Amino acid sequence: MNATGGLGSSAPEVTEIGGHRVRLTNPDKLLFPGDEEHPPTTKRELVAYYRRIAPTMLPHLAGRPVTRKRWPNGTGEPSFFTKNLDSGTPDWIPRAPIEHRQRVATYPLFEEEAALAWAAQMAAIELHVPQWRLPASARGESPETYVLENATANPDRLVVDLDPGPGTPMRDVARVALAARDILESIGLTTVPVTSGSKGIHLYAGLTGVSSAQAKEVSTVLAKALAAELPDLVVTSMKRAIRDGKVFVDHSQNNQAKTTVSPYSVRGRARPWVAAPRTWAEVEAGAEGEPLPQLTMSEVLERVERDGDLLARLLPTPTPTSTPSATPPAAEVDPPSRPARPHRPPASTPRRLPTLTRSIAGLPSPMLASTLTPEREAQLTAVDAGERWLFEPKWDGYRVLVVVGPAKNNGATHDGDENDDDATAVALVSRTGRDITQDMSTVAPVAPSSPVTRGFSTPRWWRSTTPAGPASRRSRSGRRATRGCGC
Repeated sequence: MNATGGLGSSAPEVTEIGGHRVRLTNPDKLLFPGDEEHPPTTKRELVAYYRRIAPTMLPHLAGRPVTRKRWPNGTGEPSFFTKNLDSGTPDWIPRAPIEHRQRVATYPLFEEEAALAWAAQMAAIELHVPQWRLPASARGESPETYVLENATANPDRLVVDLDPGPGTPMRDVARVALAARDILESIGLTTVPVTSGSKGIHLYAGLTGVSSAQAKEVSTVLAKALAAELPDLVVTSMKRAIRDGKVFVDHSQNNQAKTTVSPYSVRGRARPWVAAPRTWAEVEAGAEGEPLPQLTMSEVLERVERDGDLLARLLPTPTPTSTPSATPPAAEVDPPSRPARPHRPPASTPRRLPTLTRSIAGLPSPMLASTLTPEREAQLTAVDAGERWLFEPKWDGYRVLVVVGPAKNNGATHDGDENDDDATAVALVSRTGRDITQDMSTVAPVAPSSPVTRGFSTPRWWRSTTPAGPASRRSRSGRRATRGCGC
């Protein structure tokens, strides 16, 4: 008997799933050889997992073309990727023709439990998807060919792969994940960790109204920031020669032409490990040296039954999990690491603000938030440190770039005079380059003569607008952080 391909003589079985007949051949064939601590796993067990996880996994697959990675003879034998559907594909599997580099491939779309069972029957153990969903015109009974080079579909999530090099413990991967979370959350992106089912951790953040090019830019800046903040741990180059003992931050998967293994997909390893969403409490414990193991199919099913879908917060619309009655509120599943910002209702009569004569496009980006130790901050800001990104501790509130300049003659000034030729205006720009002046209408009218020091440290006028004034609190790392917004 082969370690991975044996016991293949069992009779085929036909099962009806959602009105579709799915034929399971060689159900007792061993696809995963196992090891000393885990027994081998059969095709029947793989099919059973995908059927049970379907209500949780399908919302994350909806509208995404699926690239399958197949191991026909088990994970101990060679595998291959497949995009095109062949002539033996059941008629009820939805199709999506996608043109890339003047070649059209017909991808499957997985919209129901039977499709996942069919993929498992074909030993398509891994399911890989892009971070965008096809538009309605590229789906349905007569879908239009979607031209990837002219893609109009924006990604609805950002992904970063933290891949440990040889000799790198999971503790270090967890440390990098926490630093990445703090940076992403400081720009308003909710982030969920997913142990990859292979070696490392995938980080997912929900996106709205962001192009693939912009998502790629954000992830590139994130990778550079992590390399600057944790130079002893992080590399951003794919060169294997420099990855020993380091964590490779792979941000390239936000390219519209690339895919990542889907959350809840099984991986082609000796054990049936799964790309499994985790809580930040688990990652924080892992960074302290506690075990943070990859999870098997059975472990993931138990967790979903107990906790629901930890990735559901990133879905574009609320979607019930497979066990809605048993799912606690999101805050109980994975409590936030820091207090939520107080809600500030908008003013009842928004004030008309003066606008700058110049465009905010091309302005320098505000500095990124950081979790640097005081010692590391001193190194990065030393006179001989060279040209680097600027960093600053940031724990709550907002950070904006304040731009002061001549106001357009639009009939509104800070003092309410209609014809003030010397009027000035203030523009507030987010770290992503978005003009948020109108969103901060209670702050923008402050006189532009207010002191703003080089390096964008917190100005006095901003502190005076916060309910608690210039109060400070002790951060988790033991440093003091000023309440309010750093500018």
